[in-house]
Amino acid sequence: MSQSRLPDSQSMPIVPTGEVVWTCFDKEVAQFYGEEGGARMFDDVRNTPEVENYLNEEAVALDRLFRALPDRNHLIEVGCGHGRYRPWAAERDLNYDGLDLVAALVDAGRKLHVPTRPDLRSKLHIESVEELGRLFEHEGLQGHGNRVITLFPFNCFGNLARPSMVLRALAHTQASALVSTYSTDPETTNLRITYYEQCHYSGLVAQDLPKGVVIRSREGLRAYAYREEYLTRLFAAVNYRLEMCLKLDRIGIGYFFVPQEDAARPR
Repeated sequence: MSQSRLPDSQSMPIVPTGEVVWTCFDKEVAQFYGEEGGARMFDDVRNTPEVENYLNEEAVALDRLFRALPDRNHLIEVGCGHGRYRPWAAERDLNYDGLDLVAALVDAGRKLHVPTRPDLRSKLHIESVEELGRLFEHEGLQGHGNRVITLFPFNCFGNLARPSMVLRALAHTQASALVSTYSTDPETTNLRITYYEQCHYSGLVAQDLPKGVVIRSREGLRAYAYREEYLTRLFAAVNYRLEMCLKLDRIGIGYFFVPQEDAARPR
């Protein structure tokens, strides 16, 4: 039977076995984040202590990656909202591009003054990440993928409508990727539900599936925390390999993927 809260960490509730096929497109994701309250997750005041620690560790892990890979000088943030990492990138003299489907969030971000060196990029785009290859072409970034880390922050990858299509677009650029997501253990799932409740989502249902743990709400939230094995298979299908895993405090984990021919070895 379905249930909105998991019991204790000793038993994971399972909605009846058999994976349900859900059809979702970018416009539905945009509607949720633009009209159905999805933007609440960009409001830090709603963060639980566990989520706050997770996001802090995500930024630390990203900083370590850029320091370990000095040839990388460009951050692309997927699902950027108002540009959460835009000031962060400017402080580190990194080029920055942020993509989001929700025009209102991007427009709000564009109004924020972010001091940036004049020779660096600092742009926000109302764009689907499925169009990442087209963005590279339009912005003259072809051939520079080896300088880019594409960040899927705060479980953004788990909210994508068509992750396989997104990875095909990523492979076209040959940029590396950091996927920041939740762990799939029962305790983390409980803490996720507590956070979504803090964001005032209702009718929350958690379902454990072979590819990960998905939580849905009446408002249209559909957030997967994918398992490492499933993510690795998805990326392998576009000739990317898992280079390293990064623990992001108590509830998060980061997976750093690079093209198969990339010789980068962060330490």
